[in-house]
Amino acid sequence: MKILAVLGSPHKEGNTAAILSFYLAEAVKKYPEAEVENIYLQNLNIKGCQACFYCKKADTKTCIINDDMTDLYPKINDADVLIFATPIYWWNMTSQMKTFIDRLYALDFRAGALKGKKLVFLTTYGAPEYNSSGAYFVEQSLASMAKFTGMEFTQRYGVCSDDTPDNPLSSNEKVLADIKEIALTL
Repeated sequence: MKILAVLGSPHKEGNTAAILSFYLAEAVKKYPEAEVENIYLQNLNIKGCQACFYCKKADTKTCIINDDMTDLYPKINDADVLIFATPIYWWNMTSQMKTFIDRLYALDFRAGALKGKKLVFLTTYGAPEYNSSGAYFVEQSLASMAKFTGMEFTQRYGVCSDDTPDNPLSSNEKVLADIKEIALTL
């Protein structure tokens, strides 16, 4: 099993990174044969989709933009599991994650480039409830994208990071137990 974990947070050591790291550690315990690759979007140069439709031409089937996303396409194609981890900023995923997802359009989804892949959504947010934080809307967007492309939206986990200022998520026993439970069912 090949797992591609995509971190959309600008904070490599933040709460979202912590829950992603713990999720991956638990998944690898359960599936020791798993190959895991982490992508930290903040360090990459990924430009926004230009809506030029170059990628949809029969003779090209590639994105015309030559940036760091070019190197990610083969990794996405090879992955069995895609994990999208993003904090919620202003009721939505981060701009880093949104730009990455928009560029997935260049994949030949009509020929099934994403079909059968598992999609996992991990998020942190500041609002007191999942449904009022924007996380729910991001989840619905990812679920719709997964359905359209033939992916299997298998898991989601979200936690309010404002509830744990004296108990960081990386050491919050309830959060760690929750993540462990879902990671073991990947």
